Amino acid sequence: MYQCTQTGLPVVRPLFLNDPQDIGAYNHLNDQFFLARDLLIAPVVTQHDTASPPSLALRDVYLPPGSQWYAFTDNTVPLGDSINGGTLVTNWYAPLSGNPQYTVPIFVRAGAIIPMRELEQFMGQLPQNPITFNIYPGADSSFELYQDDGETTAAEKQGAFRLTTISHAGIRGGQRVRVLRTHDQFIPPEPFYFSSFLGTNPPIGVMAAGISLPNVGGSDQLSNSANNAYYYNASIKTTFLKIYDTSADITLQVTF
Repeated sequence: MYQCTQTGLPVVRPLFLNDPQDIGAYNHLNDQFFLARDLLIAPVVTQHDTASPPSLALRDVYLPPGSQWYAFTDNTVPLGDSINGGTLVTNWYAPLSGNPQYTVPIFVRAGAIIPMRELEQFMGQLPQNPITFNIYPGADSSFELYQDDGETTAAEKQGAFRLTTISHAGIRGGQRVRVLRTHDQFIPPEPFYFSSFLGTNPPIGVMAAGISLPNVGGSDQLSNSANNAYYYNASIKTTFLKIYDTSADITLQVTF
């Protein structure tokens, strides 16, 4: 939304707007779209895609070339293998049963940084709702995060907001992430944030600001940790870091 105010680029975009050189994108203007740059959504738009028997509850998804793609998993199952762009993913099962195993097709561009929070039905429903920066394997990239109080309509004009650039870069045997505040006139209610490295092996070293972090062993222990820490979730092959929001410029590093 912030990028929209600065550049005019819409939040929801036709495929050709992100990949104008891709001729194939023009064949999928009515049944796929981008959410910003890195999330590709393929909603079910025809009746037969949700009908019975299950063999009819299928749809195909076109992935633009020039990038690799991952099926979105919401940090609930392991990240699957990457899929080359220019591919047509066929027979995606997307019924209306409500089974969380089967969802509307969503794909994430390799290398993307996707910030996520717990679901809220209205602004301020949760007193604190820490952000998790999901770091997808792939090319080096960056993401600009805008935050304000969510209520003051003039916050941006008054400068009462925070801009943070989150960037990641591959290093030998691992990943390095920098979290840099570039405009710092708002303090979020959450005293910490999380960073998750998807599709990883167990780390052999985790550091924040040059200091080694302890492995607390589990999600509950990480949530309750009073200090920067990490744990590795073997079931979904993801490394989670908890970082207290006390530094305007901090570098995180994970080696495997």
